[in-house]
Amino acid sequence: MKEYEIVFRINNLDIKKENVFWDFLIGSFSKEELIEKGFDECEYGIYKISDFENKTLIFVKEAGNNNSLVIESARKKANFTVKLL
Repeated sequence: MKEYEIVFRINNLDIKKENVFWDFLIGSFSKEELIEKGFDECEYGIYKISDFENKTLIFVKEAGNNNSLVIESARKKANFTVKLL
């Protein structure tokens, strides 16, 4: 099994400082901080780093073999965590 870290943007929540809730990282990050976390400036991807820069994000760690199932599981965990906030 491979370990993934999936990032979702949270539109209706404004958290400026980096916070850890359980095993989730939630906060707003600058371009430099996102690059340190593994984002790159790939011009061929669907999203650009500017789409995530200074926005509230949640980082979810999930392990699995099937990308679709990993993303769906991470989405459910992120959704549950945001509802608790």
